[in-house]
Amino acid sequence: MARSLSLHRLFARASMVVATGAVAFGCATGDGTEETQLPYDASTETGLDDTGAEDASIDLGVDSGGDGATDTGSGGCKTNADCAGDPKGKFCLVSTDGGKSFCVPCLPPPFDECGPGTFCNDTTYTCETGCKTTADCKPGGGDAGADGGADAADDAAETGAAETGVSLVCDSIKHRCVGCVADPDCPSGFLCDRPSGTCVPGCTTTHPCPTDKDCCSGSCVDTKKDAKHCGACGNSCPTPTNASAGCSAGVCGIGTCNSGYGDCNSSASDGCEVNLLANKDNCGACGTVCALANATAACTAGACTIATCNGGYDDCDKIASTGCETSLKTESNCGVCGKLCTIPNGTGSCSTGTCLVSGCSTGYGDCDGLPANGCESNVAGGTPGPGNTILNCGTCGTSCAVVNGTPICAAGSCKVGACTAPYADCNSTYSDGCESNTTIDTSNCGGCGKVCSSVGGTASCAASTCSIACTPGRGNCDGNAANGCEVDLTSDKNNCNACGAVCATSSSVTSTTCTPSGTTGSCAVAACASGAYDRDKLFSNGCECLADSVGNTCSAALDVGTIAIGPGTTTRTGNLAGDGDTDEDWYKIAFQTAADCNYSPSITLSTSDASAKMQVFTSCTGSSPTGFFTCGGGPEPANTNAGLDSWKFNFGGGCEEARPPPGADPTPATGSFITTPTTVWVRVYRAKPASSCYPYTLTIGN
Repeated sequence: MARSLSLHRLFARASMVVATGAVAFGCATGDGTEETQLPYDASTETGLDDTGAEDASIDLGVDSGGDGATDTGSGGCKTNADCAGDPKGKFCLVSTDGGKSFCVPCLPPPFDECGPGTFCNDTTYTCETGCKTTADCKPGGGDAGADGGADAADDAAETGAAETGVSLVCDSIKHRCVGCVADPDCPSGFLCDRPSGTCVPGCTTTHPCPTDKDCCSGSCVDTKKDAKHCGACGNSCPTPTNASAGCSAGVCGIGTCNSGYGDCNSSASDGCEVNLLANKDNCGACGTVCALANATAACTAGACTIATCNGGYDDCDKIASTGCETSLKTESNCGVCGKLCTIPNGTGSCSTGTCLVSGCSTGYGDCDGLPANGCESNVAGGTPGPGNTILNCGTCGTSCAVVNGTPICAAGSCKVGACTAPYADCNSTYSDGCESNTTIDTSNCGGCGKVCSSVGGTASCAASTCSIACTPGRGNCDGNAANGCEVDLTSDKNNCNACGAVCATSSSVTSTTCTPSGTTGSCAVAACASGAYDRDKLFSNGCECLADSVGNTCSAALDVGTIAIGPGTTTRTGNLAGDGDTDEDWYKIAFQTAADCNYSPSITLSTSDASAKMQVFTSCTGSSPTGFFTCGGGPEPANTNAGLDSWKFNFGGGCEEARPPPGADPTPATGSFITTPTTVWVRVYRAKPASSCYPYTLTIGN
């Protein structure tokens, strides 16, 4: 009769052998009859285990004859080579008891070929996450713990192995990296807790303690210090008087004294023999002796206290450590604590419990001789009494009085206290009292130190108010007598010769000045605007001379244009505004010409006093004129800078040769004709300095 076997049960009963690259298995007992299911078809469970309903079997094929041979067409294997390319796995699991052989993904140990960090499940024959050897638990060995950790260090944190300093090992049953699986996996002083896989404190005869500890009742203890195992296991130290037991170097002694007691003789035999709360020679601690100043000491609750004070002393600060620190014979504790010998305005002394005046403070005196009110008289200060007099100033009996006022006593000296109006003590001298009448005193006008200014004039004081009379050339322009006649009217351009007389600027004048002349002043131009000049030096018309726009070189000459032949004239006006010969005007003039003598170019310069002159040139190269031309121009035979007043080109006399052909005479020397000028450059300039703006007119004809 056929039997259904789950694979892991079958494997548990099978005896495996290696044959031609396969794992063989067979039943130890039974008839070997094979069921008719196909490999990996399902029964009632999906997992292969030992619990619950029957597992889904790995079908072992059909052995209809029960002879153990693999049936034809069953899909069985004989060697691993038969499983090459089989989707179920590359390893052959061969039955040795007549069952079916089949291909699986992996084989369990010792044939496990799953990769690092995995193992072959001996029920499913698949590689699963987990360790199979301790090598999988080393760093980089994969997640051998099958817990989802990154590597062996993750398992160490979970198992606690890192805390005991041991390396991880593989639990081959759980396939998990743990701290230990046996005691030898743990360091000395630790045993392996198999369920948790961690090392815990403990010891055995086969797994002893570190060299400095002994194994007592399964625990590692230091018998040199352990009071329950002092010197040897089980040797428990007795409890001393007022103390706990202790062990040192393996010898029993005192551990810790009970609160309030001390081992002051360093003898364990009598325990902690001293009550530190009440022993004044060991108060609070061994060796702390209560010795207090001027007192008999006691120890209370572990602190030194005062039992009684010596005669004439008391504990006024209520601090036991200072003892009876206070003498009752002082001015601050006279007879009893806190009784002060307070003497008004003085110092006291203590005699037989009674306060006396021993001295007065500076500025005070005991003028009535009564200790009860102390130093009652202010001999350094005070106010007048009857008769406007101070009776005790400096010393008892010294009086003070003030002329035109009342006295005070200050720093033991008589001084002026207050003056009767309008008098004042302006020299701070007690002997002459309130000496100054502030209604008429120019040095103290209206009050001490209010000096009437005499700057630039003569000061006076009337009805406590200063006034001043200015000297010539000075002015009280702000109306304030306190600063006198503060303005010099001969040089102040805002008050020139009179308060408020401003030397004003204008569009042509950029700055002004006030020029002194004796005790008077007059406005003058200090600087002109660009292109303006003060030629006449009169302030009234400012910088009256305005420069024109005519250029100062022949290359910048003003082009007048062409002068046509005819009876009419053209005029140009201008100014020579600069000082000396710095300003000059240039004109460019063209003349119409003809083939006859019915034209005659002419230029006339008109000025008021002939200080201006002109020159005529026939060409201009760059900024340099050439071709000086004086034809009909008067006395200047060459460019001598003498200048011309008029210039005319005609056809008579020496200029006949300039007549255009035909009919003109040739020049004997050159055999040529003088060319009639068609364009000339005219320079107008100042031939000599002038004290005024110099206008001129050019009259041009042809």
